[in-house]
Amino acid sequence: MPGLKRICAAVCCAVQLLCLSGCAGTTIFSDFHEIEKIEIIRTLGIDVGEEGVCLTADSGVGLNGTPPRLYHQQAPTLAAAVSILENTYPDRQPFFTHAENLLIGEEAARTDISGWLDYVARSPKMRLMIGLVVVRGDAAGAVMEAVMSEKTSASDMLTDITADVERLGAGSETTCGQALAQMLEGRCTMAQAVKAAEATGTGGAGQMLVPCGFALLKDGRLCGYLEPEQAAAANILTGRFEALNLAVGEAGGDAVTLHVTQADAAFEPVYRNGHLVRVDIRISAGADVSEIYGGSVLEDDRIRAALEQAAARQLELRAAQAIAVTQELDGDFMGIGSRVELAAPAESRKMEPSWEERYQDLELRVCAQVTLRRSYDMDQPASAGGKNNGK
Repeated sequence: MPGLKRICAAVCCAVQLLCLSGCAGTTIFSDFHEIEKIEIIRTLGIDVGEEGVCLTADSGVGLNGTPPRLYHQQAPTLAAAVSILENTYPDRQPFFTHAENLLIGEEAARTDISGWLDYVARSPKMRLMIGLVVVRGDAAGAVMEAVMSEKTSASDMLTDITADVERLGAGSETTCGQALAQMLEGRCTMAQAVKAAEATGTGGAGQMLVPCGFALLKDGRLCGYLEPEQAAAANILTGRFEALNLAVGEAGGDAVTLHVTQADAAFEPVYRNGHLVRVDIRISAGADVSEIYGGSVLEDDRIRAALEQAAARQLELRAAQAIAVTQELDGDFMGIGSRVELAAPAESRKMEPSWEERYQDLELRVCAQVTLRRSYDMDQPASAGGKNNGK
């Protein structure tokens, strides 16, 4: 009977929909987690030990203010350590999909880290946008323990560092995906370096993480560092500059702080008879006066010129020091070669010996020019009356 057939068909459809809805206590997903039973891991700390990888996982402060927690596990590989942690705490299972940072201790960074980056790239539990950070002079697990309190942890501090480091001119973020891509192309890598220092504020931990320049990685291994002052220049040379404070003074010795908010570098290779003999690097920067102590009068053209020259000499010195460190390590960590190739592509293709072979001994000449753009309408310090010229 047609009517009965329609009823039977409707019942069958209803049963199938009921199964799909989950009302019968089943689900179409084979791998799911109850939100109340997971611990979101924000930072993975990696060290090396007798068993292989020493993993320290940090949850950070919870959204509802719950204290952070640390989880520890040793295993032959990073994948094994993560898997063991996931299956060790059934009531509060560590969840790695939202990890933000891969924090590698100095000893571990001196080994080949490419395998750990490869795991991050391949694992569906990880994201390529995880920040790569190296602990200077200590183990990752040790500093994660040292800075943790009920109110903060390494994860929270690394979030603040990532947000502020370029603005402060103290470094810049490199992700695991970026670092792995550079290694696969045979290039050197710079990663943010941090260290533990005594906390200056009140409350929270007795120690805190602070940025301390760039970690330099060659062939997947840590081989040196750029100091914070050199890291600021490296940001300019790599095109990642955001801001920088420079303490300078005019001839009378007065203290003036300039806030550099714009800086870029142009690269001009110099060839003779088809051979690269040197590279001229021209830094152009714009700065604002943010602080004055003493009797400096900024409406005096001689004082303004002296301040511009003093700032330019500082930028030249920092850039030259950064270049010297990388040349001593025989690695183009700042990617200068690619900028030179863009400036003169035809000559670069015919370059002999290659850029990599020439870099260590090549002359890289730095010249900086700083333009003092404004002083927020105050051409004299407040101690001298702070004359407002309306500019």
